[in-house]
Amino acid sequence: TRYKTFAILQLQNFPTRDFRTAWVKTTMDFDQTSLDAVAERWKWLRGYLSLSQKEMAASLGVTASRYNNWERARQRLPLDGALMIKQLYGVPLDFMLCGEADKLSAQLFKAWIDHARVASSK
Repeated sequence: TRYKTFAILQLQNFPTRDFRTAWVKTTMDFDQTSLDAVAERWKWLRGYLSLSQKEMAASLGVTASRYNNWERARQRLPLDGALMIKQLYGVPLDFMLCGEADKLSAQLFKAWIDHARVASSK
């Protein structure tokens, strides 16, 4: 959450119309491909979809234990898991694996930014 806090603070200096570009630029300095960063996106997506871990695992065709390992950063998200997320929920691989939020649809991007704002205020 350190990088989110930094990014949100940096964005206060940008006009609203440049918000998406500013978000991407401020988060590029951090390792968006780390296990923890990918796991955080898993947790966010599951919460956004209002699914339990068991429901999310079932939708992806994996065991709840395997899904839990991805969400808790115990195992790296495999390509087949990321592809399933893309096919089922329309979430780009660039976002799930690399944290490139500018690849999200407008609706998902807004939800991701709102999540980051809440996380940075804690």
